[in-house]
Amino acid sequence: MNTIIVPTDFSKNANNALTFAIAIAKKNESKIVVLHTNHYDMVPSTIPPELELEQFKQLQKDTKGKLLEIQKEVLAKGVDCKIALEIGPLNDVLDEISSRKRAKLIVMGTQGASGLKETFLGSNTGNAINHTKTPILAIPESYSFNDFEKVVFTTNYERRSAMDFKHLVQMIELFRSNIKILHIANGDLSYAEEEKLLTSFENEMKEKYPSVNISSQLMYGEETENIMTDFIKREHVNLVCFTTKHRSLLERIFGKPSVTKKMIYHSSIPILAFPH
Repeated sequence: MNTIIVPTDFSKNANNALTFAIAIAKKNESKIVVLHTNHYDMVPSTIPPELELEQFKQLQKDTKGKLLEIQKEVLAKGVDCKIALEIGPLNDVLDEISSRKRAKLIVMGTQGASGLKETFLGSNTGNAINHTKTPILAIPESYSFNDFEKVVFTTNYERRSAMDFKHLVQMIELFRSNIKILHIANGDLSYAEEEKLLTSFENEMKEKYPSVNISSQLMYGEETENIMTDFIKREHVNLVCFTTKHRSLLERIFGKPSVTKKMIYHSSIPILAFPH
C-alpha cells in the first residue's frame, strides 16, 4: 500500500489539501499519514526551564488530540490513516519521515507570497521542494477538489522525465485524466528539431500507457511563467506538473526563484513537483 504524507497546521488551507489526499488515496488504495511538527527552542528564556518544558508537554498533548480527531474523520471516509507528531523544523522532519515511510506523495496546502517574502522567506511548500525527493502536490488555498480532468506535464526531454511521467500516471490514471505534454522552447533549436523531440517523447509515453489519453503542445517564448499561466487559463487546466532540481544554498539565496517555486506562489490550480 502506498503512503501519502499530509503535513498540517490545522488551518483551512491544510484541511483543503487533506481533501485532495483523501480523494487520491481512495482511488489508489493508499494510506495517509497526517503530520504535524512542533519546534522546541533550546534558547535562553525568561520562563523557568521546568515551566517551559511543562508548557511544551501540554502543547504536544493538545496537538495529539487534534491529530486524533483528524485521523477519526479520515478513517470514517474509508481511508487508512496514521498520525505523526514530531519535534523539529518541518522541512527536516518531512524529508526524514517521507524516506522512513517510503512515501510516494506529499500533499501540502500553499498560500501566495510576493516581493522580498517570496525571494527570501518563501512558503513551507516552496521550501520543501529543496529538502525532499518525494513528489509534492501543492494545493492553493481557494481551490476546490476536482477529478484532474485536464493535466499538463511540462518537459525539457530530460531522462528523468519518463520516470516522472510514470509517477504522474500512477497517481491520476484512475481519474481518467487527459494529459497534455507541454514543451516551451526558447529558440535554440529549429522548429523541426523541437517537433521531432516532442513527438518522440509523446509516442514513447503513448506506447507505455495506451489506456491514457495523451497529446502534446509545442510553444515558444522566454517568459515561461507567463506562458504557463496564460495556457492554464485558456485550456482550463486542473493540474500542472514540473520536474525541478534541488538548488544549492547560494542559488537559493542569490538566484531567482525557480519557475516551479514561482508557480507555487502564484498558481490558482494544483502544482505537482518532482524534485531531483
